[in-house]
Amino acid sequence: MHATSSGSAAPAPPSRPRPGAEIEVEILALDPAGGVLGRAGAERVWLARGRPGARVVARVLRRRRSHLEAAPLRELDAGPDAAAPRCAHVRECGGCSFQDLAYERQLAHLLAATRESLAPLAALGVDPHALLAGIDGARETFGYRNKMDFTFSNRRWVCAGEELGADASFALGLHLAGRHQKVLDIARCEIQFERGNAILAATRELARAAGIAPWDSRAHTGVLRHLVLREARATGQVLAVLVTAPGHAEAIAALGRALVERCPSLTTLVHAESARLANVAVGESERVLHGPGWIDEQLAGLSFRVSARSFFQVNTAQAERLVERVRELAGGVAGAVVYDVCCGAGTLGLAVARDARELWGFELEPAAVEDARANAARNGCAHARFVAGDVRATLAAAALAGVGAPRPGIALVDPPRAGLHPAAVAALVELAPRRIVYVSCNARSAARDLAVLLGGGYALAGAAAVDLFPHTPHVESVYALERSAAS
Repeated sequence: MHATSSGSAAPAPPSRPRPGAEIEVEILALDPAGGVLGRAGAERVWLARGRPGARVVARVLRRRRSHLEAAPLRELDAGPDAAAPRCAHVRECGGCSFQDLAYERQLAHLLAATRESLAPLAALGVDPHALLAGIDGARETFGYRNKMDFTFSNRRWVCAGEELGADASFALGLHLAGRHQKVLDIARCEIQFERGNAILAATRELARAAGIAPWDSRAHTGVLRHLVLREARATGQVLAVLVTAPGHAEAIAALGRALVERCPSLTTLVHAESARLANVAVGESERVLHGPGWIDEQLAGLSFRVSARSFFQVNTAQAERLVERVRELAGGVAGAVVYDVCCGAGTLGLAVARDARELWGFELEPAAVEDARANAARNGCAHARFVAGDVRATLAAAALAGVGAPRPGIALVDPPRAGLHPAAVAALVELAPRRIVYVSCNARSAARDLAVLLGGGYALAGAAAVDLFPHTPHVESVYALERSAAS
């Protein structure tokens, strides 16, 4: 027991709310790792979703040492930045989180969250506020996605207000926020391209009419696993991919014929088979049911073949802006040797370094490298070479002149969310390009990799951010690093 100077006992600190307790939470900000952050009295509170500026009643789920985790129950005050959402599923869907927050405020909160993620760089003399001035917002904030992955399930989420005992044996849609085993049957998605909604509805109707069973992710039984939809904005071509369990070729071919007849906008249809237990919307084998098997898209004046497994930025208009920002931060590339690290289908490297002396792309996924080579050929980029393999190993080999590539003057780096492997960062430092342009969809992993590069003789020369994903907590940020003359 604590005692005051007069000898009387000090009041005990207030007890923390227990799991199950209801608390009033003021939501303050986005969490850079996902979700939102708020306060309930002296307690910091994390919620999986919510709108900064709102006050809500939430139920405590668990107590952490530094904060509470809670689930919102009802809203007390909408706050000054509330907006009317377009989507009927916005409260439950895990696809996008902030349709009910004014877009200008979304950008402000994204900027603050990105700067917070970069805060560890302050120890190296970097001021995140001075480094990142703002975010390039999107002109179109609905219907912007050119690609969507939908999931089939025999565990449909039964929404509030439905009749008791409603059929929950079939769903085609998106995972419920915070409940990955449940799928929300989506009538339409407001952020995907408009024609995709008609194909989504037709696929559901035709699959149910044919009696083809959806996938059971627990028992690993059933047939239909995923529907992937892609649109080329420049040409209007549309690709659909039906991902199924193996062994149902005739039933899927019949479903495909009916789908193509129902949806004339569908220019190509692919059937992919997957025996994986993991719930991933790709197959180990593919066969084309209709059309060529790919669509033709344009970006930065170049033409790209986009197939079922290709990586291509999901927001074509904002991808154009991202390419502009990367070009600005790369400086002059004419006559330079440019490395494109984690190059995917070569989109960024070919768009930025078309007048480079040589372009070398490094990528783990062999199918992406095939696409990159095809994209280079169709755009007459004879100066481009692409190397398939583990990027940390191929970069290390390049540092030892083991892949036949000259050392780079400029390196473009666009890693997955987890960032680069430490060995790949070390290889970059060894290669010593005069400038590195690092593109990130996760500022936290970027901060980790940037810290290593700063310690390896580089200095930050500029940064930018582009919102490719309106109504979500994700943002693309770009960082230019210049090698110091003394290094």
